[in-house]
Amino acid sequence: MMSLGGSTFGSSYFVKEYIFPNDKCNFRPRRHSRNWSPHNLANGLVLISMSINNVVSWLRGVNGVPMSKCRFENPVSEDLFEEPWKESVGVDHVSLDQVIMTEHVTPFSREDILRSYQAMRYI
Repeated sequence: MMSLGGSTFGSSYFVKEYIFPNDKCNFRPRRHSRNWSPHNLANGLVLISMSINNVVSWLRGVNGVPMSKCRFENPVSEDLFEEPWKESVGVDHVSLDQVIMTEHVTPFSREDILRSYQAMRYI
């Protein structure tokens, strides 16, 4: 087995995957794993915060607030725009799971599912 990367702060979670297109009743949980860096996240949040502040300041200015009272922010150095991507975590997202062939699945209708719940109430 070969490592594809890793992170101390990686996590795994499940995502609903529909088995048939346009069918919300038949799905399965699919495992996803994501690597991330708190330093990258924090540095990215600083840039996002500055951007939101600048949009709000611009909106205030175009709606009558004197521009001298509007505060605009920017990083002290252009290098700070690269900080959110500075630490490499290798592969940042992967989903390794079993392949389910639709021809091997018996689809259930909403009524079938509700009927099975009703039957379980009396067990």
